[in-house]
Amino acid sequence: ADAEGAHATPRVPPPRVTEVAARLVASGPVLRVQLAVEVANPAEVAQDFELLFPLGRGGGGTGVVSDLAVRLDGRELQGEHLSAERAREAFARMASERRDPTLLEHYGEAVYRARVAGMAPGSTRELELAYTGLVETREGGLRLHLPLTAFRRSAGPARVVIDGEIRSERPASALYSPTHDVVEGRPFVTWEGATPHQHQPFRVEVPASACDADFEVFYSTRADGQLLDVTLLSERPDPGEDGYFLAVLHGAPDDTIVPEAKNVVFVVDRSGSMKDVKIAQARDALAFMLSRLRPEDRFNVVSYSKDVRLFAETLVAPTPGVLADAQGFVAGIEAEGGTNIAQALEAALAQFADTSLVNQIVFLTDGLPTEGEKDTSRLCALVREANRHRARLIAFGLGFDVNGVLLDRLAEENRGMSEYVLPDQPIEERVPGFYSRMQAPLLLDAQVTFEGGGVHDVFPRAVGDLYGGHKLVLTGRYSTPGPVRLKIAGRRGLEAQEHAFDFRLAADTSGTARDVVARIWAAKKIGFLVDEIRLDGETPERIEAIVRLGTRFGVLTEYTAFLADEATDLYAFGANVEACTAEVGKSAGVAAGTHGVAQASNSKSLQRGDQAITCNTWVGADGRTVTIANVQCIAGKAFFRKGGTWLQSDLAGEVDAEVALYSPERLAPRHRTPGPAGVNPQPEPPPAQGAASSAARDTVPSARARCINTAAARG
Repeated sequence: ADAEGAHATPRVPPPRVTEVAARLVASGPVLRVQLAVEVANPAEVAQDFELLFPLGRGGGGTGVVSDLAVRLDGRELQGEHLSAERAREAFARMASERRDPTLLEHYGEAVYRARVAGMAPGSTRELELAYTGLVETREGGLRLHLPLTAFRRSAGPARVVIDGEIRSERPASALYSPTHDVVEGRPFVTWEGATPHQHQPFRVEVPASACDADFEVFYSTRADGQLLDVTLLSERPDPGEDGYFLAVLHGAPDDTIVPEAKNVVFVVDRSGSMKDVKIAQARDALAFMLSRLRPEDRFNVVSYSKDVRLFAETLVAPTPGVLADAQGFVAGIEAEGGTNIAQALEAALAQFADTSLVNQIVFLTDGLPTEGEKDTSRLCALVREANRHRARLIAFGLGFDVNGVLLDRLAEENRGMSEYVLPDQPIEERVPGFYSRMQAPLLLDAQVTFEGGGVHDVFPRAVGDLYGGHKLVLTGRYSTPGPVRLKIAGRRGLEAQEHAFDFRLAADTSGTARDVVARIWAAKKIGFLVDEIRLDGETPERIEAIVRLGTRFGVLTEYTAFLADEATDLYAFGANVEACTAEVGKSAGVAAGTHGVAQASNSKSLQRGDQAITCNTWVGADGRTVTIANVQCIAGKAFFRKGGTWLQSDLAGEVDAEVALYSPERLAPRHRTPGPAGVNPQPEPPPAQGAASSAARDTVPSARARCINTAAARG
């Protein structure tokens, strides 16, 4: 019932989209889309359902979409194809009449419009939409697009399944989606006469989607024998500010290029805290990793509690007989005793004799050091000193009893990575999945540099090693649009290599950009700043940058969750910095236990997240998942709900501007206007590339733009 009156008429629930199933097939430049949409009428009365499906910008869809057909329960459905101009008029009229802001998401695009009349109470109908379009060619890659936000205003939440296939003469490479988690299938080849055709299947499945982001996937094609490939996306939503870019570095699949051999030592904690389920899961994970060794690799297994036990005296080859013995050694590991981390890692490092091959340590632990060296600073120093042969330390923290700062520092200081497996996450799934990404090294000690573009604020700061079949997503900003050369230098074995790729950085994407790349960059930078604070301590610059970015992009952390509170003024920057400083003071110094591991896991999630964040979720101090629902990203803009109003966080103007909701002035395209001195300043010149400074140049709203008639914007 309407909250404004006790005797108001109950609201009739409208028809809802409950499932979207799509099939996308890209054959060279042609894209064929088949879309099945399930619509349910939950009401006790008959209702109509209106389909508004965008067809892209420009040309009214002519030359962009063809062979368009819509069927309802298998029968042809009559609709109308609106040009971009007619659709703009229709959107403005419907938005004004219905007070429905989601109608404006695709304002300015050509649309297909059809109506399903008289849906019976409780009935379900299926719409089938099929059309042929073009694979969009963008600087730095090819793009497939499915406008899922067309269903946002009627999505259930809905189950979304997308099955796709890319068919081309050369293998598809660097397949990447900034919006959804894409699972790549195994590529295969078909032949048409003497001509081979490469097929790359992929799948997306979201059990309960709000359809709050269009599906986008980018890819390129790779020449035979090419070691690395790169796809680059760039956005400059405000031509008066620096742009954002995202580069996907993709190592060739490990079945097409022979990777370098490696030496690897598996170090597993068998202290008493690993008893029962945890030690069984660790044994399963170790068994999997042993099975993935290559004939040219060498390995050993170290188990430890208060003492250390080795499978073999030295590194051994993974022959069938040796692997069988190693599996038996792993199966016999039992949990008991204390935790001597220093002795275990020193024993592992002593296995390596030189740096001619890749040296790796895979370290699994669920506890704090209780035997031997227990001071974490001295323990890290001991490991650094013992690591004379440049081993990569890949650390897995199991559960909430580990010291997150210790594991992060061990990994950072020894060219590796750290990962956390929380109690509700199966070890035998998470550890093998993470390790599989690192089993086939292609380019070691890789460094990425840029020529041109005024590139700065690149994350991650250090690239490290690149692996076969693995994608590394690099984000940053640029001050100068136009040509840029991306160089990747490293070594294979003892041989130095350099690879170069040429792109163009966009000059102005204000008419089309949804700030997806900008949000990914913001999340990675916030994760990096959080790690700096946890490992090196807080500074005013780091705190201010986290508040600026969190406000502008709606990317929150446990330290900035207060920004979503009803009472927080988004524009009171000084007060918000003080509040963030207080939160950091209470939390960032906690290194171990549930709260410490949660913070370490949260920062890793931000730094490794490769999709734009549409809602804020993290692990809280008590180990439970925290979700902030009143901060949303729509069309690349962050909105905070304050009372009955959604506030766009990046609005800034010279003075308050009052416009009527859904008026022509409100719907007209607009750009932000620089305010008076000290308000919304232009970005400072970028620092030299590679500079370690994390001081933020990101603008933050300092003045307010308001929209009257806010009652209509509720919800």
